[in-house]
Amino acid sequence: MNPSPFSEVLKYVLTDEDRKTKSEEMSAKVLERQQLKLKAKRVAESYSSTIKLADQEIEDIAALLEAGSEMRPVDCEWRPDWLTKEMVAIRLDTFEEFRRRAMTPGERQRDLYDYEPETLPTPASEEAATEQASEEDSGTPIKKEFSKEEIERIGGFYCADKISYGKPVKLCYVEDSPFVIVGIGAGHVSVDAWPALPIANVNIEETFYYSDAPEPFTYQNLKVNCGSAKKPDWWVLVGPEITFTIKPDVEAEDLNDAPEDPDEVAVARHSMENGEHVFAETDDFTAHRCDECAMIEGGHTPTCSKRVGALTFENYLAYAQANYTRNHKSFARKMELTRAHDADVRDWLARQKPKAKEATANAD
Repeated sequence: MNPSPFSEVLKYVLTDEDRKTKSEEMSAKVLERQQLKLKAKRVAESYSSTIKLADQEIEDIAALLEAGSEMRPVDCEWRPDWLTKEMVAIRLDTFEEFRRRAMTPGERQRDLYDYEPETLPTPASEEAATEQASEEDSGTPIKKEFSKEEIERIGGFYCADKISYGKPVKLCYVEDSPFVIVGIGAGHVSVDAWPALPIANVNIEETFYYSDAPEPFTYQNLKVNCGSAKKPDWWVLVGPEITFTIKPDVEAEDLNDAPEDPDEVAVARHSMENGEHVFAETDDFTAHRCDECAMIEGGHTPTCSKRVGALTFENYLAYAQANYTRNHKSFARKMELTRAHDADVRDWLARQKPKAKEATANAD
């Protein structure tokens, strides 16, 4: 009778090769277990952060419901109160007064307004309220001349460099109106400002971020963050651009205004030669003053465009093209606005002169 083969589970003594294989298998399983524990820990931490965030949002909403109010952008309007000679801030959703200030000399001119009430107008009905809320601004002129101290205060809000780097900026309130300061004139005698509105008050489809700015560049409809990096508060520059300047002193008025007294005419007589004032007789000692930076004796401030060797946009563009791989015009525009890289640009231009002379000599 031939043997009949079959298989059964019996005790088997492991060989050296079997032990080696099982040891490698065990090591792999231990490593796999450690990875699973680490993954489980990370998932738990992720869910823990999500739960904490949800708890915080629940607390915020609960606090809001308890308070019964929150801060939101609301359409408002300045209206004159002729009895008290004050401007009154009115919110157009409830027509409630929430602020007062003294009238400026320009606002005291009644012909600037469409109405001349003895007291503030009060809407008689919901229809009247809707009609008044849709009325256009009465056209009060914006004050553009201020004291030197006020111009310096406004200039302290300069933020064109922060805008170009996508950083949060601060609003500058001038005569209770919000502005974003984007330029400072030579000699700090003027500042360039753009009126701003909360993004909820404008057509968002027309706005853009700095990274998506058109060419040529314009601040019109540019979105800027007036909050923080974690809690942004987006505003839009609506224009038009306004230049605030230092109010001239009476003593510094231009002598182009001809005196009425014939004797004064003889003393203050002047003529125009080469585009400059040349004063006769008593004014022979007067030194020429730069009409941009106000320096005398041929001197200029470092940022004055009339200074010999002043950097131009083309200089910044050439530097950007040589040192950056892309966005050359954008970098050049930033450097021209901030003047923070002038030393580097001048050093680079100085190093280019010998190379240009060498190239010319080789070409000859």
